[in-house]
Amino acid sequence: MNKQKAVDLTPDGHPDKPGRLTNLGNAFQAHFYQRGSLGGLENAILNQKKAVYPTAEGHPHKSVCLSNLGMALLARFDRLGSLEDLEDAILNMKKVVYLTPDGHLDKPGRLSNLGNAFHIRFEHLISPEDLENAILNKQKAIVFTPDGHPNKPSRLSNLGNAHLARFNCLDNLEDPKRAILIQQRAVALTPGRSFGQASMALQPGECV
Repeated sequence: MNKQKAVDLTPDGHPDKPGRLTNLGNAFQAHFYQRGSLGGLENAILNQKKAVYPTAEGHPHKSVCLSNLGMALLARFDRLGSLEDLEDAILNMKKVVYLTPDGHLDKPGRLSNLGNAFHIRFEHLISPEDLENAILNKQKAIVFTPDGHPNKPSRLSNLGNAHLARFNCLDNLEDPKRAILIQQRAVALTPGRSFGQASMALQPGECV
């Protein structure tokens, strides 16, 4: 594997080491998605952790490495169901959002990922605080996502689903109204789809 050779030939402390480690981790994670190999996912997490820890705060690779680690941990949670992985994923995603300035092209996707991770934890722990955090981050993601962006409809749809979840949890009668308006907007921004065909799926790179 060329990426493995690149990592092996790059000494510790070299400025390119974190980027090469995270690229290797991404390759292992892609192998996991293609083959379902848990070993590939374990190697992905291992290399993403190696990329994160020596990378100084403020380094341009830091947020990328943290984001990739968070997504790998979330994938392992989805596979094995360990809440520790979910907690660690959220912790890393929160750091990513903090380190990503407003106006950065990756800010909306990272906010969306964090919101979705909070929503997943809500579904497992039924914590209203997690649901509030999910809605807050999903709303911010939409604010930063311009109309016409291919991920805008799916992010709107996910926010609508979060409002419905809050209604089911807290019986707030305003939430279904908001959910309907948000889902209608999602449909309106979805090219070539009728109301009954609105897609709930996220685009690649965002967690469900």
